[in-house]
Amino acid sequence: MRFGWILLVVAALGTVTLARGADVSMDDPLWWLTNQTPPHVVLDGPSGTVRGQVVARLVVEPAGHTRIVSVRLDDQPRSPAGEQVVVDTATVRDGQHRVEVVVHDTSRRQNLASATWTFVSDNTPQKLELSLDPSEGPQEGHTALLRLLTDEPVQNVQAALNGTAVRLQSDGSGGFWMLAGISPGATEENWTLRVAATDAVGNPATVERSWATRHTTFVEDDLALVPSAEELQAHLDEDRRLAEIYRRVTGTKLWDGAFKMPLQGDETTAFGTHRSYEFHPGVDFAATQGTPVSAPAAGVVVFVGDLPARGNVVILDHGVGVFTTYAHLQQWDVEVGADVKPGQAIGRVGTTGFSTGPHLHWELWVDGANVDPLDWTKRAYP
Repeated sequence: MRFGWILLVVAALGTVTLARGADVSMDDPLWWLTNQTPPHVVLDGPSGTVRGQVVARLVVEPAGHTRIVSVRLDDQPRSPAGEQVVVDTATVRDGQHRVEVVVHDTSRRQNLASATWTFVSDNTPQKLELSLDPSEGPQEGHTALLRLLTDEPVQNVQAALNGTAVRLQSDGSGGFWMLAGISPGATEENWTLRVAATDAVGNPATVERSWATRHTTFVEDDLALVPSAEELQAHLDEDRRLAEIYRRVTGTKLWDGAFKMPLQGDETTAFGTHRSYEFHPGVDFAATQGTPVSAPAAGVVVFVGDLPARGNVVILDHGVGVFTTYAHLQQWDVEVGADVKPGQAIGRVGTTGFSTGPHLHWELWVDGANVDPLDWTKRAYP
């Protein structure tokens, strides 16, 4: 009789509030009395490592017949935001966390169910450290090796050297490197490298270091043969033309280890020798006409041709902005686009261009800067 009375009341009033605040619609009194099935609860949030504010979507069924009992983050009570659970990870320690939501249905039994969501928070930027080789600072006419070390994997790496964007190369183990050349006569008194990066979840970090330029005293050459105005202009026009090649930064590092000598011969003019009109941009080696000239390292031929000052020229691209130039050749034995291996013949010694006798003029350029090629035969970069 009591059950029948409840049905009559429900039918007459549409909705009735029963014990403990449960609402019963006119079409579900039987469910209210007999349901033993817990609600279905899903807490869908990002997994893995996160930072900042994160949101988990809360789905509970049957819709309209449940109530939230509690929301707890690491056993501490939280307030839900509608159908979401919002967590500002900046307010909690870095590490693993657990969110639990408990609900009950609005049947007579108030059947309980729960769902959990776990995540790892990380709001701490990675550590970035810059080092320079040589540690005492970059030297005019030489190559400097800069390294970026990190305490965790980084991405979106952006670097600027003296305000100009540069590209860092991965070392394969989480760090990065780049080569910086300083031409003879460089006027920069300081070199500043600034690097910005993010970790896997977007925490940003920056590092900046500056080094004073070490100037070099180059050999003074009282050359009796002074070029004419026409010859000097030809030099300048030629240098500008080749500078467009040397400023390119292509591909990855092609060389491995220290460079080999392009030939065996006595050094007749040192790199950087100061003349009244220029710093000598390479090293000259005495050799007999027709002596083979070999590639010092793996590379790609990017230029062959006859130039007014340098005569017959071959230029190799060794990757990441490193180029070598071979001038005054009798002939070239390779063509543009060819891949060359260390020790492969690329031309023969001659006396073309502005030359007073058979010799090889050898240059090395790093990111558009002219540096001593003999440095590269004494050590491996990077």
